[in-house]
Amino acid sequence: MATALGGTPNEARAALRSYAEEQRQHYEDDRMAGQNSTGLSPKQYRSVLGLAELADHERTSSPSGQQSDEPLT
Repeated sequence: MATALGGTPNEARAALRSYAEEQRQHYEDDRMAGQNSTGLSPKQYRSVLGLAELADHERTSSPSGQQSDEPLT
């Protein structure tokens, strides 16, 4: 992700956290207005923050629980 954004891994993490916060707010605003919620639900938001906390060498888990072979950077 960092390479695609042309920055460092820490800059990519900051961008991901910022995007997640904006999307969480969209979800809450829609919910409060009684509209069909868009954005990130609380569970999705926590998942994104967990991803942003992974170290460069850590991998995500697939739905089957196996480690992904794809690097994060």
